[in-house]
Amino acid sequence: MRVARALKLPHRFSDPNTEERKRLGLALDHNSVEVGAWLKKGSTPEIIAAEVAVEHRKREKAWLERLQALDTWPALFLCGANHTTGFAAMLERHGVHVAVAAEDWEPAIIECTQTTSTILRPT
Repeated sequence: MRVARALKLPHRFSDPNTEERKRLGLALDHNSVEVGAWLKKGSTPEIIAAEVAVEHRKREKAWLERLQALDTWPALFLCGANHTTGFAAMLERHGVHVAVAAEDWEPAIIECTQTTSTILRPT
């Protein structure tokens, strides 16, 4: 939110809330997808991974629809590393050019020795 404000760009949360997830038929969280798949008779790690991927695509479709409704380009979209490749591909299929800044960003933590401050910056 601070980045959008600093750049004077609109900010929107794209992830559906609990009520929207229910309405859209989305799982409430990642663990419920894995547990649900695991409990099915004959589930294998491959079947579980496939069900998680299907759920990811459904969620990413909701993100795409929100981005299209916002209709402000260029846009900065932050998502988890498990969605980077799939969501980028979905955007490209819908005519949105994608430049991924980091596939799996982690902050570099620098401890200051003379103060108690911690500075976070991209690696």
